[in-house]
Amino acid sequence: MTRSSNLRRRLLFLAALALAVFSVAGCGNGMPQDLLTAPFGATGGHGSQPESTPSPGDRLASARATLGKARTDVYDGNYAMAIGELQSVMELVAGAPEEEEAQFLLGVSYLGRKNYYEAARRLEGFVQRYTNGKWTAKGRFYLAAADLGIGAPDAAIANYELFGKLEPSMRPYMDFVIADLLKGRAN
Repeated sequence: MTRSSNLRRRLLFLAALALAVFSVAGCGNGMPQDLLTAPFGATGGHGSQPESTPSPGDRLASARATLGKARTDVYDGNYAMAIGELQSVMELVAGAPEEEEAQFLLGVSYLGRKNYYEAARRLEGFVQRYTNGKWTAKGRFYLAAADLGIGAPDAAIANYELFGKLEPSMRPYMDFVIADLLKGRAN
């Protein structure tokens, strides 16, 4: 194996290790469990309008149901299915609070499919748009993993540092990951 492939394998291993630590340490309610429990309130009922012209309430209820299915698909590793569902949700909820979670999950889904470039593009756009959002810290974490996948350890380190600032309880773990990345780069 070449030195660069060893470094890439090590970086991907570190990303997986950090994800495992992130899950066990319970950032928020833990990951991925808290992806399944985001509160959305009532889903609303069906109006009496014809099906061809759904009311805004019906569109939102449909989007929430689809978002719930997509959330489960992400948790179960059905990323391809989730991507289609999430794109549909984003069309239905443009500007609504559910759009933030849908965009986050879309980036995570591309990462799960190992489409690192698309994941990095989606997650970078997400963290730029939602700088103080509910999912921003996790977005930074997954963006760092995507950065490692595309061979951009400096960007990954920067995102792990930002994640550690946004989630102070995770800072010691991120310091460990960052130190290991720097050590691997020096070798």
